[in-house]
Amino acid sequence: MTQTQMAPDFTLEDTRGNPITLSHRRDHLVVLVFASQATQEASREATRTLGLKLLHDARVDLWTIVSVPKMFKMMAMGMLKDVQNKAVESARRRFEKEGTAAPGDLEQRIFILPDWGGNLVERYGFDPKAKHVHVAVVGTDGTVLERLSSPDGEKAGSAAAEAALKALK
Repeated sequence: MTQTQMAPDFTLEDTRGNPITLSHRRDHLVVLVFASQATQEASREATRTLGLKLLHDARVDLWTIVSVPKMFKMMAMGMLKDVQNKAVESARRRFEKEGTAAPGDLEQRIFILPDWGGNLVERYGFDPKAKHVHVAVVGTDGTVLERLSSPDGEKAGSAAAEAALKALK
């Protein structure tokens, strides 16, 4: 980005029913991955890549914002809860595989957040109809440090991780 832009603040409910507000995490760098049914595989690859490169640092949160039509709310919530639990457990297994202890706060740093109606992706300047995974890196000061959009999840995840690591130095 060529100019500093404040990240649009938002509050979404996590899969346990708790409100999660971006501005309440100003002490953390927050990486937002915007996902939809059309970008499911690329989004999964982006979050996996980001998790491998960033979750070692306790100052980083990884939030996946899933656009879900409101009419599917009841059906989707159960699936998203399952995805949330699997994401945290997968991160724990990766730490164990590396021979390091998993951070005890992963449940407070990894979120699958449903965006009923899918309006948040547009507020971050992304085209919701594009068949791309969209990633935004939000700094501890609330500014958008990087915005990426790609059909390749690993590529988007790697580029976002580089931007995040640079900001953490």
